[in-house]
Amino acid sequence: MYEGPLTHGRKYSKQELWDNYTYFIKQIAPVAEEAGVRIGIHPDDPPVPELGGIPRHIFGTYDGYVKALEIANSPAIGVCLCCGTWMEGGKETGKDVYEAVRGFAKMGKLWKIHFRNVTAPIPYFVETYIDNGYTDMWKLMKTLVEVDFRGNLIADHVPEMAGGRHAGWSYSMGYIRALHKAAGGK
Repeated sequence: MYEGPLTHGRKYSKQELWDNYTYFIKQIAPVAEEAGVRIGIHPDDPPVPELGGIPRHIFGTYDGYVKALEIANSPAIGVCLCCGTWMEGGKETGKDVYEAVRGFAKMGKLWKIHFRNVTAPIPYFVETYIDNGYTDMWKLMKTLVEVDFRGNLIADHVPEMAGGRHAGWSYSMGYIRALHKAAGGK
């Protein structure tokens, strides 16, 4: 396994991260609530157990998210579920992307989706076109419609196509819109 340099001068413990998160979120959540802002927390990207001496257990697993949302205990704190990042984590996330969607939606905390695909879990993933990865994006879209997801559905990490960057974005957005419409989305 790759062991990169320490990004903050030393290794940190999981407990230190929980303590820092708790302090931070208890300061931020009331301000967000007062301002009417909703914060959707993105999964650790890449979702590896440690990066630069920093444990990645809070937003790298389903159980970590659940604990973090419970600590926040705020209507202003929820999830920006980056599907590609979640799929990169594979079994290490604790739930597949369909189960994660169902679980976060049931909590009323699923606010934004980065709808993208990858070829395989870490360490062999490559970001790819929506219809070219290892996850069934049609099933994922049907799951989003099934849970009545009404947040933002966003193309993300779009590969370039012949014709330039806009061609890839157009392809991805059109594909997402077509899947959503075919799945009965509103």
